[in-house]
Parts: sequence; C-alpha cells; structure tokens
Amino acid sequence: MSLLLFGCCNGGVKVLDTSCSEIKSKYFEKTIDETLKKYPLYNIEEQYAIYICAIQNTEPPIMQFGLLLAMNGFKAVDYLETKLVETSEDLTVRDIIAVFEWMALKNTYNVSGNPKLLRKIDEKVKQMKNAEWKKITREMIDEIRKPSRRN
Repeated sequence: MSLLLFGCCNGGVKVLDTSCSEIKSKYFEKTIDETLKKYPLYNIEEQYAIYICAIQNTEPPIMQFGLLLAMNGFKAVDYLETKLVETSEDLTVRDIIAVFEWMALKNTYNVSGNPKLLRKIDEKVKQMKNAEWKKITREMIDEIRKPSRRN
C-alpha cells in the first residue's frame, strides 16, 4: 500500500478556516490512543479536520485517522468529494484519495462503482503539480480500480 510513503509537514495548513495548531489543541488528547478513541464521536467535518492536520502537520504523520474516517463509508463520501473538488493542494488531494482507497480496501464504500466520483478523482490528479505525489496518488487509484475491489 502506497500510504506508507507519506510524509508531512505542511506548517501552514488550515482546515475549516482553523489552523492545525488550534485543531490539535482542541481535539488532540494527551495521548494519540485517547484521541483515536474519541475520534469516531466527532462529526464528519471534525474528523476530516483532525485527519488532515494529523497527516500533514504531525511528525510522524498519524494515518490511523484516515482509516477511521474511511470506516464512515457512504456517510463520508459526499463531504470528501466536496473537499476534493474545492482543494488545489496536492497533499490534500492525495490525502482525500487515500481515504477513498481505504474505503475500497475495507469495503466500506464501493468507490470503483461510482463513475462520477472516479472522474472527479482523475481530474484532480491530472491537476497535481508534484510528480512524486501524483505518481503515488495514481497508485492509490489503481488500487481502488482493481477488479477485486468491485462489489
């Protein structure tokens, strides 16, 4: 899985018009285990903000939040699709598509069965500027599209 190659840190990250340092101080508990335990109790917007900050503004990146976000399946798809369309940041495109990959891998949503979403994903990847992140993101899309992922 390509997600092991992720790196961070994008110090200027703002999510939902809030800085990652503010999100960390509001949502991150004393230990990551405590934060992970509370994470499913938050709404999709809060989960998304925590995930983006945890993967882009924490060293090492905390990818478990993406997997937990993916466990929402259908409930998270529309929100993530909107965020994908709105962003022009390569890292955010990569990180949203990573959640879609986790959805496919965990069978929480049939991403490959949603041609409209796949077109939007493809369009966003075409717009990515960083060649290495684009390559890694394309690998995620290949994983999503594998015939074994289709329901």
